[in-house]
Parts: sequence; C-alpha cells; structure tokens
Amino acid sequence: MGETQLILSKQDVAVLTKLKSVEAKYKKLEADREVLKSQLQEIMERHDIKKFEDDHISITYIDGTTREGFNSKKFKEDYPNVYPKYVAISPVKPSVRFKLK
Repeated sequence: MGETQLILSKQDVAVLTKLKSVEAKYKKLEADREVLKSQLQEIMERHDIKKFEDDHISITYIDGTTREGFNSKKFKEDYPNVYPKYVAISPVKPSVRFKLK
C-alpha cells in the first residue's frame, strides 16, 4: 500500500486531534513514570528492600543480571544455507503508527 491523499471529515479530524493530544500526555506521563521508577529503585537499593506490597500495588526489586542472546544476523552470515530452515514466519496484524513532531 502506498501513501494516499486523505479527505477527512470534521469528525475524522476531531479524532486525529484528540489522539494527538492524548499521545502527547501519554509521552509526558511515560517520562514521569520512568523518573519515578528510577527514584524508587534507588530507594529500594539504599534500604535493601526486595519487595513491597499492599492492597493496591506490588513492587519487586530485581537485581541486574546477564542474559544470553542468539545473534541471528551473524548466524545468517556464517550459515546462509542453514538459516532458512530455522526461520519462523509469524503473521503481524495491521496497525497504525504515528508519532508527534
């Protein structure tokens, strides 16, 4: 599908305008959330708190660790004839992507 010139009704424009406003608020809240989570992590580390729970929330501190990952790009380069045998194709639902400028 290519890009198409859209002719929008006033109702369509209202939806887009509201979505733009909500997205801006969401991004601000998300940034605030990350700052608060970082501050909470520092508090939990300072007081050696591993878990906090009440009727409304459960917070668990998870120590840093290492993880193994599979480098599929390198595998594909090193074994181009074998790689296709291990590729799994998964359907992806259509969606709308947008970002604020």
